[in-house]
Amino acid sequence: MHIGFLTSEYPDVQVPEGGLGNYTRKVALELVQRGHNVTVFVLAASSGIANDSGIDVRYISKFKFHWRFKITPLVCEWLDLFELCLNALRFRKAVLICQRGKYFDIVQTPNYLIPGYFLCRDHLFPVVCRCSSYAPLWRSAGGRKRRLTQAVADWMEAHLVSCSEAAYAPSRFIAETYERFEAMKISVIPTPLELSIPYKDDSIYRSLIGMRKYILYFGALNGIKGVDVLIKAARNILSSYSDLSIVFVGRNDPLPDNIHALTRIQGDLADFVREGRIIYSPSLPKSQLYPIVENALGVVMPSRVDNLPNACLEALSLGVPVIGTRDSSIDEIIVHGKTGFLAENGDPLSLQMAISNLLDLTPDMRSIMIQNIYQYTQEIVVEDRIGILLQFYRDVIDKFLVKPVS
Repeated sequence: MHIGFLTSEYPDVQVPEGGLGNYTRKVALELVQRGHNVTVFVLAASSGIANDSGIDVRYISKFKFHWRFKITPLVCEWLDLFELCLNALRFRKAVLICQRGKYFDIVQTPNYLIPGYFLCRDHLFPVVCRCSSYAPLWRSAGGRKRRLTQAVADWMEAHLVSCSEAAYAPSRFIAETYERFEAMKISVIPTPLELSIPYKDDSIYRSLIGMRKYILYFGALNGIKGVDVLIKAARNILSSYSDLSIVFVGRNDPLPDNIHALTRIQGDLADFVREGRIIYSPSLPKSQLYPIVENALGVVMPSRVDNLPNACLEALSLGVPVIGTRDSSIDEIIVHGKTGFLAENGDPLSLQMAISNLLDLTPDMRSIMIQNIYQYTQEIVVEDRIGILLQFYRDVIDKFLVKPVS
């Protein structure tokens, strides 16, 4: 098959983070290894073509209004919405140009930022939508109110999902959210593990952390991911475990109170920062991140909402227990007490208790938990989630080919 992927991000040295980009590359690599042709279309500062381990990557020059046009916040909002539509048109143009040289069997678009919005109307090939988020819920979790322009964008996102030949979500949590709020029934295809572990460069780990005992948070530092909850729980944890440090790796975003996460950490945990027990690094490529992950006592992921995150699966694939939250989709990955611990959503005290449960494990209990993690990851490999995705594609293609032309 020739499979196309649309995405607003793709991992590289300049921007190594991003769940959508990492998911796209992970799946594309596995599809290429199984003999399929994959073309990825991604927005970038400038247009170009690259080959990434057999993946045909087409960079599309991103349209952006000049800053001089953005004279007021209201004008900025509407221009952002127009940018969204104009970039969706650029995606359509790039795909149709590529289509002339080699026919696509199927194209996958995310719902996020509606890159495939105008492709669904051409009916040249089936378009499937992967629903990795639900904007109103994510906005609420981040402490943001919805504006008129965002309501329009939300409608367009839901319209993209409904107009696609088929749609799927990585978790039951998101699928049930769409059924509840949009009356749409969509399939569930869980996110696969990354089977190709990159070369590990432990230079950052050695220079930044050394021989410290630590728990780790990695990902965007914001309210959606519950970093403010972790900050509130951190003081009691660090006070109770005098030899423990907390490491944060990721993009420094605003929290629900509009204060950036790093500023909040440096203010609320200033004494521990001075002691060197709070360590922060911007986003790292996986080659430098993975040594930090695999040497952690545990990874903390206190998300308010999430989408069966790559970060959680990556930690488990490296044999590291994860502390997550209930009712966030992470509870579809973590088995409480067996592969990690679950805290109540948005509750600092519950998160503190879950972290303590992990830190208080005896060596034998920790060994059993790591064995459970290994068994769980092996079950995912046997489940063959890429194979499930391919069968989903085949079913969609078969229905598309027999559908009467209107």
